[in-house]
Amino acid sequence: MQRMLLVLKRSPEQEHALVGLIDQLQDKSSPNFHQWMTPDQFGQQFGAADSDIEAVTAWLTTHGFQVAEVSKGKTVIEFSGTAAQVQSAFHTSIHKYVVAGEEHWANSSDPQIPTALVPVVSGVATLHNFFKKPMLHMAPESIKVTRAPFAIPESSFPDNVHALSPGDYATIYNIKPLYQAGINGTGSSIAVVARTEIDPYDVSAFRISSASLTRCKSS
Repeated sequence: MQRMLLVLKRSPEQEHALVGLIDQLQDKSSPNFHQWMTPDQFGQQFGAADSDIEAVTAWLTTHGFQVAEVSKGKTVIEFSGTAAQVQSAFHTSIHKYVVAGEEHWANSSDPQIPTALVPVVSGVATLHNFFKKPMLHMAPESIKVTRAPFAIPESSFPDNVHALSPGDYATIYNIKPLYQAGINGTGSSIAVVARTEIDPYDVSAFRISSASLTRCKSS
């Protein structure tokens, strides 16, 4: 069982302060407006105490788990181990299940943790591989697109079929002013949150398509 996450808990005082800060970050009259924090800064202010993290890490290693890392925000601890170790440490059973022809494994009861760790541990994510599936479905038929040099591509869709292009995203999220100002993301980085590896080609193709569409419109 690889890459399980032990979710750490903030104190009530930290939680209250965090909610207040989030409001201030969006309040233009606040001196903290858009004063974003780095993960390290977040961890220092709203993460678990180092002593608590050491205690939790020691408990994991005592049960034979391999601790990979603690997040910079001090909110989760990544660890790996065997099903037997999970059953012993969390007092639950791991079973195999077959659902819709697919084989899965999962815990059959809620995991338990020592009472001493309750103030700092919120739970574990996850002890199963029933991962969420995207709502996206591939259309069975191909969509024809006509594209002429320096012109916006024209697409024709069958009934009840819709699609979004990079240009649509620029309109929906009001990115056009950035494109017109010459800001296209160069030199910046983004984080993609997902449970699976992404295909870098998709990102590259999207960027190329977006840049091409922007050039066509500006021409």
